[in-house]
Amino acid sequence: MIRDLFCCILVHVGIAESVVILRYLCRTYKVADHWYPKDVQKQARVDECLMWQYNRELIAFIPLKSGQPASVKTIVTLEERMIENLDLIENIWLKNKLFLSGDEISISDLVGACEVEQPRIAGFDPRENRHNLTKRIAGVFPLL
Repeated sequence: MIRDLFCCILVHVGIAESVVILRYLCRTYKVADHWYPKDVQKQARVDECLMWQYNRELIAFIPLKSGQPASVKTIVTLEERMIENLDLIENIWLKNKLFLSGDEISISDLVGACEVEQPRIAGFDPRENRHNLTKRIAGVFPLL
């Protein structure tokens, strides 16, 4: 159903980027304010977190356009970067907060939880030795 909704938005509005689609949905339809707050300062916090996530590569492997397997060096570099980003989420973004952007769940938590879970596809456990991150992600999914 969500996939169908996103396709409708693409056809009728002409947007394809997931964060833009989420913002569009929050602005266009009646959704709880915590998802994408109308308050400018709270919205800026959500946007800040979304931009940080967008600018960081949290996934373990980036598909290569060439179709060739990644070198061991590339994989090691990407894994190191991913671990660094997971540590930043654990120790900075979630420090003394219930959610990434504050005390209420927002679209930044939804996007963040999805990004954090992606490395599982490659056999990497992003929650290992990250108690705060594990606790917060466990708190996000039941709220969806």
